[in-house]
Amino acid sequence: MPRDLETEPLTEQELLDLVVSNPKVMRTITDADPRVKLHELLYSKPEFREAIEEMGVKVAPDSHLARARRHARAEIEPLVKEVKTLHQELTTRKSEQDTSAFLASLRRYANEEGAELLEGEPEEIVTFMKDNQYGPKAAQAAVRAWLETKVPAEPTFEPAKPFTFADDEHAKSLDKLGPGDDLGPATPRGIAHAEKVWHSMFGGNRKFTSPAFAATA
Repeated sequence: MPRDLETEPLTEQELLDLVVSNPKVMRTITDADPRVKLHELLYSKPEFREAIEEMGVKVAPDSHLARARRHARAEIEPLVKEVKTLHQELTTRKSEQDTSAFLASLRRYANEEGAELLEGEPEEIVTFMKDNQYGPKAAQAAVRAWLETKVPAEPTFEPAKPFTFADDEHAKSLDKLGPGDDLGPATPRGIAHAEKVWHSMFGGNRKFTSPAFAATA
């Protein structure tokens, strides 16, 4: 029997009788219907099939498909929530572990440079890296650069004239004094020595005004 069966001349009753007497005719008739062809074409693609089902659910919210979907959604929603919670916990835990491992590597790099980081200093290095555009792979170089910023500056002050007790005449004379000699700052010898030291440190043009000798100056 040809697939392109001409059904137009047949009445509705004749068509029904034909289908009943020969069930294979039904397939030929339905295949010839353009609506059936379109339906099969759409359902052959998953994305089209999903769109048709969504539209069917909206058009008929009480249909079997709609009820089945609501039931399935009610069954899987708690499981989906648990999976999302677990995923968030694992993500947070991994982030914390990665952070701890990175801070530990900063401490290790500092130890290799002969330094020991105090509490809070690894986080300070992380901030230093961000401010100076150091990437994670340059962590060791960043630690070295950060340690250099913590090296105390060399003292630049130099006294005008070094004071040494070994060459001081007054210190030598003290060794020769007896128990009864006056060693106080008001003695002539003490005043003379103090004034000498004053002028050697601040210059001969500056007046000797030490408060310790104000009463006798």
